[in-house]
Amino acid sequence: MKKIFSLFAIALFAISAMAQTNLFDPAAAYIPEGGTYFATGPNWEVETNSSATYDATTGTLLVDLKSQFSSQWQAQVKLQHNMVFDPAKQYTLSIKFHATDAVGGVTIKMDDSDPALLFQQVDLPANEDYVYTSAPCYGVAGTNQVLVFDFGWAPPCQITVSEITVHEVE
Repeated sequence: MKKIFSLFAIALFAISAMAQTNLFDPAAAYIPEGGTYFATGPNWEVETNSSATYDATTGTLLVDLKSQFSSQWQAQVKLQHNMVFDPAKQYTLSIKFHATDAVGGVTIKMDDSDPALLFQQVDLPANEDYVYTSAPCYGVAGTNQVLVFDFGWAPPCQITVSEITVHEVE
């Protein structure tokens, strides 16, 4: 009986260690005033056909890039959140993307500080889910609590960002 209890206790401990709390609260996130920027170069004129919307009930960000851009351009979306990072601790970020067309070089920043807590570029395949998971990285003190997504040079398409998770590495 002791053996069965010990095995049960070990299994419970292992399960509780695996069940990490997601520090990202989708209901507390939103696109802040001025949190979207769509512009074309070389004079960086604002492009008004594209949009970004965030659904706090599902935690889904939808970026709708409408224009055929013939010159350089930038599409950036900031997602405000309520996480505060500790510079003495490490964190991992996981995000699911889905793009209706292939998108190269999407930049992800876990905050808007300099240097950023995380600065990573990923390529999104067309019409497939792509899950990005970061390597552990240290927190930055005094961050302004914003995830930054830069979709510069993407073709006209829709990009869905969902299932955002941030875990403290223990």
